[in-house]
Amino acid sequence: MDKRKKKMYFPHRLAEPKDMGKVELDVFEKISRESQKRWNLPFLDFVLKSSSLEKGNILDVGSGPGFLARDLAKKSKKLHVIGLDVSQYAVSQARKNGANIGNLEFKKGSVYNLPFPDNFFDVVICKDSFHQFPNKPVQALKEMLRVVKKDEGLIYINDLRRDVPLYLINRVVPPNSTFEKLLYYSARAAYTKIELQKIIEKAGGKCITVTTRKVTDKIKRLYEKEGIDPRFLKESFQSRYLAVIKNK
Repeated sequence: MDKRKKKMYFPHRLAEPKDMGKVELDVFEKISRESQKRWNLPFLDFVLKSSSLEKGNILDVGSGPGFLARDLAKKSKKLHVIGLDVSQYAVSQARKNGANIGNLEFKKGSVYNLPFPDNFFDVVICKDSFHQFPNKPVQALKEMLRVVKKDEGLIYINDLRRDVPLYLINRVVPPNSTFEKLLYYSARAAYTKIELQKIIEKAGGKCITVTTRKVTDKIKRLYEKEGIDPRFLKESFQSRYLAVIKNK
């Protein structure tokens, strides 16, 4: 038996007990506002560098309070960024947070029936939301594949691993605050890298990579200049997988 499986705090995946409501969304927005730079910047830099995208359409699936989509739209006016969330309350939050940015918009909609035409987006991103598609991950990914451009379009999924290092899980066990509960239930509902690879295969996508990023000296120096503590980078990278997928 794989020793890593013995050490998994959550050996079996359990969906989150409920969708995020107003209280949870308000807490998440507050923490996101305080942490937006360190949460978003390394991911956005990776997306833009690896895709070589300088202009085009980008979809943020599960955009929440909108900071990720907003930061991406600020990178270049040649990028048209659309954030989509199933919660009208989250969309309202995002519209306030992204006000007066001309190349940014937010829509209410379901990942299972994306309100966009085939082959429309150059890039689709989904950060810390894929585990929230509890029973139909294959259908969700099929929809992302449908709307991203065939052959040249890319999908980026960055989300918690269920086999997250135990030292990080132990910080939220038992979960006392609302935010700790969000982290605990999210980790419990997350997929492992192997599980995600199987989902990609079933959805008909081409898996470019599913990896856990490492903090190199170059990355450390780069984000120290941005005021991001290298210890946070290590914890953030270790607790998540990063998947790059093509519409083959």
